[in-house]
Amino acid sequence: MRKGILACCSFLTVVLILAPVTFGQTITGSVNGTVIDPSGAAIPGAKVTVTSVETNVSNADATNGEGVYSIRFLQIGHYKLTITANGFSDQVFGPFALEAGQTAKVDGKMTVAGSSTQVQVTENLAPLLNTESGEIGLTLDSTAIDNIPLTGRNFSGLTIFTPGAVVTNPSNFTDANALERSTGGGAQVSVNGNRQQSNNFLLDGIEINETINNTIGYSPSPDALGQVRTISANAQAEYGNVNGGDVIALLKSGANKFHGSAFYYVTDYNLNANSWANNLNHVAKQSSTSNIFGGTIGGPLLHDKLFFFGDYSGNRYHQGGTAVSSVATAKMRTGDFSELLNPNIMGAKTVQLYDPLTAGSPAYVNNQLPSAAVNPVARYLFAHPELYPLPNQAPTALTPMTSNYKGVSKKRIYNDQFDVKVDYTLSAKNTMFFRYSQSTSGDTNTNPLAITFPTASTYPTKGFAYQLIHTFTPNIQNEFRVGFFRTAWHQGIPSDTTGAFKSGGNATVGISGGTVTEGFTAQTFAGSGVGTSANVGTQALYSDNLMNNYTFADNLTIQRGRHLFKMGGQFIRYQQNSVYTGNDGAQGQLQYNGNFTQNTGTAINGSLATGYNVADFYLDRVGLAGRGTLAGHTGQRQWRDAGFIQDDWKMRSNLTINLGVRWEWDQPIYEVNNKEANLNLQTGAVQLAGVNGNSRALYNNVWTNFMPRIGFSYNPTPRFVIRGGYGTTTYLEGTGANLRLTINPPFQTSLSYTASAPSAGNPGSSVAAETAFSANGATCAYATNPACGQIFRAWDKNLRPSTVQEQSLTDLGLPVNGSDGIFMNLSPGTGWPGEFPPMPEAW
Repeated sequence: MRKGILACCSFLTVVLILAPVTFGQTITGSVNGTVIDPSGAAIPGAKVTVTSVETNVSNADATNGEGVYSIRFLQIGHYKLTITANGFSDQVFGPFALEAGQTAKVDGKMTVAGSSTQVQVTENLAPLLNTESGEIGLTLDSTAIDNIPLTGRNFSGLTIFTPGAVVTNPSNFTDANALERSTGGGAQVSVNGNRQQSNNFLLDGIEINETINNTIGYSPSPDALGQVRTISANAQAEYGNVNGGDVIALLKSGANKFHGSAFYYVTDYNLNANSWANNLNHVAKQSSTSNIFGGTIGGPLLHDKLFFFGDYSGNRYHQGGTAVSSVATAKMRTGDFSELLNPNIMGAKTVQLYDPLTAGSPAYVNNQLPSAAVNPVARYLFAHPELYPLPNQAPTALTPMTSNYKGVSKKRIYNDQFDVKVDYTLSAKNTMFFRYSQSTSGDTNTNPLAITFPTASTYPTKGFAYQLIHTFTPNIQNEFRVGFFRTAWHQGIPSDTTGAFKSGGNATVGISGGTVTEGFTAQTFAGSGVGTSANVGTQALYSDNLMNNYTFADNLTIQRGRHLFKMGGQFIRYQQNSVYTGNDGAQGQLQYNGNFTQNTGTAINGSLATGYNVADFYLDRVGLAGRGTLAGHTGQRQWRDAGFIQDDWKMRSNLTINLGVRWEWDQPIYEVNNKEANLNLQTGAVQLAGVNGNSRALYNNVWTNFMPRIGFSYNPTPRFVIRGGYGTTTYLEGTGANLRLTINPPFQTSLSYTASAPSAGNPGSSVAAETAFSANGATCAYATNPACGQIFRAWDKNLRPSTVQEQSLTDLGLPVNGSDGIFMNLSPGTGWPGEFPPMPEAW
């Protein structure tokens, strides 16, 4: 540990000596080049001025003794460049487009006084070739963004076009992930084979990641974006905290002229054909409308100095009509399962039921079970058809109940969001911008069966970004950036619209163990290949997460001869306050799989002997029981810090070498009140945070995350560039709430029971619904029933971020790149968090 700390301190000391304030990732562009006379000799002292076409703001530099100039930290946009020198005619270049992270190379070959040179780049204001680094990626400006059709207006869909990006299901970029917000990794691309959750999304240089589940926390309106750049390989040393792609979105800025836009996109079901599934089940088209509307406005507050930009986007999605579900038939509710033996209903797949709990597994004659349901949940539901209705239409062919009920279905998604940005040129040496963003989104739904207890979710988001650029001298400039981003998940709150299960729902249907939300424990059905009932009840899979990201960043650049030194880094503070019920939910589930009405011997009369899950439900034979808890909020904290230094060395006017190194520290994640527990994978001992010499995080620091970044760019002719590079990146995912050490006992307990299936001479070990969750009951205590255990999440104490190596070679714009993973173990006990089933008694 001491050696690691010393190494860390030594590295930071070097960086801090070179740069008193140094931390961040570049969101601006640069222009550099060499100025020579007609003989090819360098011209020192030539004045180079870059002027924004949109704002008329100018930045100037003078060439050094090598004839080299560099103008840095320029906002994205279009520029003109002018070169003046005593005894020579002026040269004017442009206008040309400048992108985020781009270093545009503009060389000047001066002519003697009396002549003049003006180079115009007017066709589409095309960006220049990348002649300064080996970085691979894709940049889309506002014109490209406007011309790409995006279903649902989801800006992350723009990353699909990135070199090395793969999408297995493009539909994940639509619907709720577009209209509301991204709530799953499917709405991201996989870059160079890396996990979708390993990308890093930034807006104006500030992270907009939801950091527990690794999703996108905020989706800016495409109409508000001036540029989106995705770096897929060999990013320069200022970029990190990523294994996949860096996605850098930049909001538009105001200009000297007022500009605005308005938009309205509508999708209406009247323009669509009915779905194949609806036609099969004789269901009419569901009414649905999607409305996306809003606008942008930008302009000057003070000409040539102070500018503003704002945008608003509103999304409304409504779907309604009828949908199908599946309910037990009238005969089944009285114990008559003879329909399973009727070939007019089942075809060749008739099902004979058996009683494996009785010696010899006798068949139920004509599939007649007891006339009254054994399961108290079944008895209650069958006695209340106003809550669990009878079928109202014929089932799907060759099934006893599939899609035999038609009911009302509704879905609503909404989102209102806006951004405000101000850019200000305070003086010739100081420029700044401030941006504020806010979004309020959510959803509600109504299901055909009210006792599935529909949920409502809300996802509020807020954030700001501030940047200050200061020029100390023409050769030394500094960019400081600070930001805040807050995203919340209030997801999956069940509601009882019937009024019968507002409180004490489990007691109402006869299940012991209490109720923590509206509704009752989910009754789920699995294992039938001939059609079965829809699930009823609710697991109450509830998440209440509030995540704050604080970003402090800075870049310092120093021009020395043919060397451009860049150094900096970042401090990111993650605050993650969360409630998660575990994957079984706070209400839990009781699952029926047909194992306890199957034949343990030989089938008779050619009928299937696989059992039937609804019959297991009727007979109160539970095959699986699982339940989490609702134990209150936990507060996890972490710093993610980094430092970097890079030298862009212009060996020749047409050859640039990039040499850099980045260092990162992912502070082990701890809980503010030490509510974490881990499992020692060698001894089986339970370890509590901050107890008996244990650290607060229960896994070790990693101090050796050094990442080399090497690249080159060779420009032998004006229209031909060869670029290449090698680098490594490290990243530690958020893992998702279900794998965090905060939901381990004793801080959060869970029940997990899996029955052993019957076999010849063995009746198996089903459990009754009414006692499955009884406190300290024999059915849920490992000491008396080994089938019932406690799920425990275990993290290897030597857990470390995954590391990816990247290498590439590009010519004529055709990239060839590859990546290799190191320390990417995903199995429990080998470097990655894992979820372990019931523990051996010694543990």
